[in-house]
Amino acid sequence: GLFLSGLVVPGASPGDEGSWRYLRVGPVLGWTLQHRGAGKLQSVWLRTARAWYLLRRDPPCAPAPSFRHCWPPPGASPGAALAEQHFLSSSVAAAYGRVQRCPPRGPAAAGAAQSALYEASDAADGAVLAVAASVRLSAFSLLDSRGVAVDLFRRLPAGLLPAGGAVALGATDEAGNAPPDAASAAAGLRLVGQLMPTAAANAGSADGAGEAAPKEAWPARLWVSSTAVQEWRVQPAPAPAGPGSPGPGGGASFCVWVRSAGCWYELHKPHPRMQGVWAPPGTAGRPLSDALLPAAFDTGEAPPLGA
Repeated sequence: GLFLSGLVVPGASPGDEGSWRYLRVGPVLGWTLQHRGAGKLQSVWLRTARAWYLLRRDPPCAPAPSFRHCWPPPGASPGAALAEQHFLSSSVAAAYGRVQRCPPRGPAAAGAAQSALYEASDAADGAVLAVAASVRLSAFSLLDSRGVAVDLFRRLPAGLLPAGGAVALGATDEAGNAPPDAASAAAGLRLVGQLMPTAAANAGSADGAGEAAPKEAWPARLWVSSTAVQEWRVQPAPAPAGPGSPGPGGGASFCVWVRSAGCWYELHKPHPRMQGVWAPPGTAGRPLSDALLPAAFDTGEAPPLGA
């Protein structure tokens, strides 16, 4: 098992270094990141059968010199992003998950010609919705297995990861070349970004609008790394009001949702490394396929038949 050794600091007099004592405990049964308040994103809690131990990263506490190269805690930076499966199974997930679900597919996706394409994805989507709420992701990057930023919409032009190892129809890399197989086209494609919290501690409402929220009430924006991307969808978002905005009837922008093996992500501001490769469809230069058109555009009307 994994054991922990270090100096134990009395809570009543942390400044009295003469009272510190060396301790060895274990085996370690679990851990969680300090994601709120002092030391957030820098301190870690470890659990043994007898107690929780706070590994602080604020003076006078620090990792041992021989351990410092191992210290960046998962979730503290893009290079040490918390794995999706660890995030979803942790107690902190409730501070970031929402009940809002991904947008439904448009009517064109329900046609007979499309049913086989979406059947496996619908089964996977049902499993995801049964166990996890959606989360919002900011400063996001879409990376391939080499850690290189990629164009999601070139790799998955039909909005889905192809089943059975097939290459997605029309898939290309960033240079416009057709990939030789599905592995080089989309397998290993993952999201890395910062989770946007949904509620403040001790706030009076779910959106954090309660009275007298304490200082540093909001949880840290943890960095998370998703499992392999499976699908993306778009949702119309009203254009913001204010000076320079198009105003009523002036159009809308698209919000992009991405599904991994375990969660739906609503994407917000991209990371600077995505400059030049993040271009959601729906513009004149990159039109959106009608099979991916959101249901919000369906008027429910049909042309009159006969005289």
